[in-house]
Amino acid sequence: MRLLTILFLFASPQLFSQADTVYKFFNKNWKPVQKDSAYFTAKIIKENSNWHRWDFWTSTNIMQMNGYYEDAETEIENGSLKFFNEQGILRDSSNYEHGKLMSKYSFYETHSIKGFVSYNNTGQVIKQAGYTEDGKEIPGYIFQKEAAFPGGIEAWQKYLVKGLTTKQPKAYIQGKISGTVVISFLVYKDGTVQEVEVANSSGYKELDDHAVTVIKKSPKWIPAVQYNQPVIYRQKQSLVYAPQ
Repeated sequence: MRLLTILFLFASPQLFSQADTVYKFFNKNWKPVQKDSAYFTAKIIKENSNWHRWDFWTSTNIMQMNGYYEDAETEIENGSLKFFNEQGILRDSSNYEHGKLMSKYSFYETHSIKGFVSYNNTGQVIKQAGYTEDGKEIPGYIFQKEAAFPGGIEAWQKYLVKGLTTKQPKAYIQGKISGTVVISFLVYKDGTVQEVEVANSSGYKELDDHAVTVIKKSPKWIPAVQYNQPVIYRQKQSLVYAPQ
């Protein structure tokens, strides 16, 4: 939730309203907290048809984000969003249209452009490019790319089907249990799958453990890329154990 009316002020102490401005307070993990323990402070006002939000490091009052949203809860981006480091230097800037990311720029601390990417309405990359600090274009630059299983989605689905039908729990084979497990995992910079854990349980330990095993045995992925460098990527996968 991004914004509540002043009528909820006492029931929701992380909000503070003054005139047409609403303040919200968060910890380091962006969880709502009391004002006195805030790590970040958000300031939100209505501007024409949009809502303008600023986020600050509470201790220094240095701006962390400056952006526009189309809803009072500030959940649907609409316009520019600019992010700054703790010294107040612009780090990156994005442009949205009704919640869809249309373009993104990153910057060196000298304010020169490090790279950019633009998307069409379906989220496909139209163009991306990167530059050295003195403005020279870097050939073959990848601004941002998600981790991918070798062979694409179809190959990943085939792998999952094979895993789900191998060494199934006895209680599931007997038709006594069924359910859906959501697994969270990381694809490391070298493509290995690590830190596999249950994000949403099926309600049955046997199914949860089996799903974890299926993901842990995954072959290496093609690692994610950000600013032309491999990065750690978090992924979630639902595994359905249909009733027998």
